[in-house]
Amino acid sequence: MILWTGSRTGEVRGAPPDEFDLEAGVWRIPAERMKKRRMHVIPLPRQAVALLRKLMALHADSCYMFPPPMHQSMTSENIVLQAIKRMGYGGQLTGHGLRAAVSTGLEEMGYPIEIIKTQLSHAKENLTDAAYLRGIHLERRAEMMQVCADSLDALASGTKVLPLKRKSAAV
Repeated sequence: MILWTGSRTGEVRGAPPDEFDLEAGVWRIPAERMKKRRMHVIPLPRQAVALLRKLMALHADSCYMFPPPMHQSMTSENIVLQAIKRMGYGGQLTGHGLRAAVSTGLEEMGYPIEIIKTQLSHAKENLTDAAYLRGIHLERRAEMMQVCADSLDALASGTKVLPLKRKSAAV
């Protein structure tokens, strides 16, 4: 989910099912769960929607979309590292590293930095930008994250992936 959305590990770990609107293909994280204390709307690529549908059916009685293994706390930062270790990447990856990989990959594909920052819910670099640049660019981010998810699928299948060099549009 981190690779499909660029979300912080804590946002993923603590996500309840009611934050996800699978029909609209969005994840609405309320302000109280966000680092910047503002609601964040995240477009979901179709791969994420498919996974979330399966998880909702599998964990219908859970208050978390990604419930922890038995006897583990949702608040533990180590839960993501343990999952990475179980996938065979222990010591090679971190949750934050996955998020950084999303940012770097999108930048290398040619997407505008401001759109990437909005997707990652990064703070604006100066007060003027913070005051005046409030758009969420949902459609552009949805297209961007679908391209990202499709690229991840291609990588997983062993297909050679060539980064898209897009013309940087004005933000």
